[in-house]
Amino acid sequence: MSNPVLDPQMQAAIDKMAEAARAFGKPQSLADARRIGLGQRRWFNADPPALARVEERTIPGPARPIPVRLYVPHAAAGASMPALVYFHGGGWFSCSNDTHDRIMRHLAIAAGTAVIGVDYCLAPEHKFPRAVIEAQAALAYVAEAESPWGIDPARLAFGGCSAGANIALGAMLALPSATAARYRAGALFYGAYSPELDSESCRRFGADGAWLSVKEMAWCWNTYLARESDRADPRAAPLHAADEALARLPPLFLCAAGMDALRDDTLKLAERLGALGVPHQLSVRERLGHSFLGFARMVDAARATLEDAGKFLARAWSAEAPRPASR
Repeated sequence: MSNPVLDPQMQAAIDKMAEAARAFGKPQSLADARRIGLGQRRWFNADPPALARVEERTIPGPARPIPVRLYVPHAAAGASMPALVYFHGGGWFSCSNDTHDRIMRHLAIAAGTAVIGVDYCLAPEHKFPRAVIEAQAALAYVAEAESPWGIDPARLAFGGCSAGANIALGAMLALPSATAARYRAGALFYGAYSPELDSESCRRFGADGAWLSVKEMAWCWNTYLARESDRADPRAAPLHAADEALARLPPLFLCAAGMDALRDDTLKLAERLGALGVPHQLSVRERLGHSFLGFARMVDAARATLEDAGKFLARAWSAEAPRPASR
């Protein structure tokens, strides 16, 4: 089976990223890789959509104050706002609220909701389950009715992209039921939900030299996980979660990139949710590759995806239950 051709705008974005990387030179350390990753994304985050306010805050964590960024669009600015708690991607070892700034701004505007971007701790300095534990702390804090940020605890959602989708879902599955029940929706984009990397999409789109190769993804998993037994822990590998745990999830917007080694992780998750009767909307962006939301400044389909996710979340606020959907 031949591979489809990448969307021209996606290819142009990848080329622009590669050009930016060459300007920085070859990374000599993990710190270099993180610095270059931020530099590569600087243009994509320039001239961002305007919001009512953006504030740097912290949330009490188990080992440190967790840095978060609060995005408030004009439509949500008020005394009692809905909120999306969002976890950025980056292979568990890189990226931040800075690298994913435009994504969260677009989501805030599209959904008419505050967005709380969580700068969780990174591997390998902090191996699993540290990031998930911080994510649990952030989700629990926001769900508390006495939260001082003007957040409405009856209108909450969680979300993330790539490694952030993994952390968001793993943390939700680990939350106490009463806390998890406060979250009425979720939005997860091209997540990594299992470390096996033996799917059809891995074989088709994950060759060496691909935009995201299986070899690179295996390195990310090995960097993140502390021990072999972690590979079956549902907090790290949500596809290993029991049916009972998945059935408690709220309605979900699930997005996969059609030309992504991780595509089938999302398809498998959607299949399991469908069998359990969990409402969800599955969007497969056929000619896009991994991390495409970060290219929203120049990829029309990325902005359209964020709009679709925002509409899904807005329906959750209005108690319009999304219907289960498939490809």
